[in-house]
Amino acid sequence: MPLSLRDYSTPELEALLHDIAAAISAAEEAERPQPSQGSPVTAVSAPEDGAAVARKRVKRVAAVLAVQATDAEAAPPLKLLEAAVALALPPVEPPAPPPIKYMHPANRNMTWSGEGPQPAWMTAYFAHGGSWSALENTAEKLAPRKR
Repeated sequence: MPLSLRDYSTPELEALLHDIAAAISAAEEAERPQPSQGSPVTAVSAPEDGAAVARKRVKRVAAVLAVQATDAEAAPPLKLLEAAVALALPPVEPPAPPPIKYMHPANRNMTWSGEGPQPAWMTAYFAHGGSWSALENTAEKLAPRKR
């Protein structure tokens, strides 16, 4: 049975909040790049979405709390924190597959979205006299429809 924040008293929750804030500050300080004497060029990273940043912070906090959890009484707040974060963060949904642009006229399982390398079946199809328009027309007529 998962623990609830309601199981803790107000002073315990305030102490946990203080520990979390201190752990986040320490982790951010440790990750802050130190100015280098060498090159003035700095590395630029790609921007991340809010959920990815939140997950990284949670992992850092959980790692710090795990190190601090030396006795059995310190472990339940860590599990509570992980459960609260799991509920707070939105679930990550995989991206939708790209729409089918080309489909083999004789076999509906042979499809291609037009992204990435061209499948071998298309090369064989063109070698035997097939055309792009036939593949496109088949995909338009036989591809699953969205409702």
